[in-house]
Amino acid sequence: MLRYMKWLLCAFFALTVVGAYAEDIVFADENVEAICLRKWDLNSDGKLSKDEAAAVLSIGNAFSFENIKSFEELQYFTSLTSIGENAFFSCRDLEKVVIPNNVSSIGARAFYDCQNLQEIVIPASVSSIGEWAFDCCSKLKKVEMNDGLTMIGEIAFGNCISLQELKIPKTVTSIVTNSFKNCSGIEHIEVDEANQVFDSREGCNAIIETSSNTLFLGCQNTIIPSSIIRIGNNAFTGCSGLISITIPDNITAIDFLAFSGCSSLTSIEVPQGVKTIEHGVFQNCSNLSSVILNEGITSIGQNAFSSCTSLKTITLPSTVTAIGTNSFSDDYSLEEVIVLFKDPTSIASTTFSNRKYATLYVPPGCLEAFESANYWREFKQIVEWFPMGDVNHDGDINVLDVTLVIDYILDKKPENFHYEEANVNGDEYINVLDVTKIIDIILGK
Repeated sequence: MLRYMKWLLCAFFALTVVGAYAEDIVFADENVEAICLRKWDLNSDGKLSKDEAAAVLSIGNAFSFENIKSFEELQYFTSLTSIGENAFFSCRDLEKVVIPNNVSSIGARAFYDCQNLQEIVIPASVSSIGEWAFDCCSKLKKVEMNDGLTMIGEIAFGNCISLQELKIPKTVTSIVTNSFKNCSGIEHIEVDEANQVFDSREGCNAIIETSSNTLFLGCQNTIIPSSIIRIGNNAFTGCSGLISITIPDNITAIDFLAFSGCSSLTSIEVPQGVKTIEHGVFQNCSNLSSVILNEGITSIGQNAFSSCTSLKTITLPSTVTAIGTNSFSDDYSLEEVIVLFKDPTSIASTTFSNRKYATLYVPPGCLEAFESANYWREFKQIVEWFPMGDVNHDGDINVLDVTLVIDYILDKKPENFHYEEANVNGDEYINVLDVTKIIDIILGK
């Protein structure tokens, strides 16, 4: 009997030891372990138990700037309700972390500059992601967001250049327009069909605010639906993979920095409904070589086309009445500026920084006005241009121009005949097609 009792005591002791050992956390990263022991090893036994981890209410800034690589064991800190501000600020070697299921918020700059973080799962318990929370996580390829998330803050995932896919849960009701600023690698965007605030209608590969028909975020594969009326701030900022995009005629506003830094974009046409080219809309589009600005635009904002280093020619509609500072600054390839308005609007010394190397074309009869206007007069040369169809260069398109073209076709060698303006259809031949085109212009067709 005594021998049996001893055996039971030994077995109980062994199970107790094994049970206690099983409760201790085994850390993959010794630097993480050292920090945890220093902060939360309450019994000073040189180990952190799951119970000790579960009792921690806040990790504060204990890991900021630390040389840590893996912290999957964070999942055992089950009493955490938030990953606070700057919690893992600039942990540049951090590759893996598991956020506990009880966390309801991820604070501002929580994972800022974690350059080696490659994947993150946002638990369903998290309702908000703060500003700059994952900013500059340049190797972050995958973000899994779950139902329960409602708010994504300013630049929350800014500069996550490796992020390829974005799926927005049905519960998200608040996204700042620059939440994913400079995420140049995104190829696919999808909003849950049950979301009541945002959508990705027609498989457009974009985030759209449903009620306002505003495109919040686009990517290199976005097709803007015809139902959209506004392109939001920073919607395509830093989208270096965007080569071409068609802006529908229904668009009435393109907000500031919307296409800034789209370095592969080669051409753009701004529809007639847009009245203002906002601040920095196309700045740093270094391959942009073709720009069509339709009649109706009244103002061009600061830095609107600055550093568009491939732009050689720009035509400014007759409706333009204001051009901001630096609108075309650092456009080193700019050779021709064609203005369709007759009164030189006020510009600054930095509006056309390349003007001394470019030719300014002005409407007939306006040469003197531009030669006298501040900064306009500093263009390399100022030349009167004449619209297509103004064959006799009298500043008007009328029946006299039709007559001159007919005389030319009949080989009557008319005087004051200008070939370039007569070749209205651009086929290098003067024929009846040009006559028809001039008549259409006269009739306003």
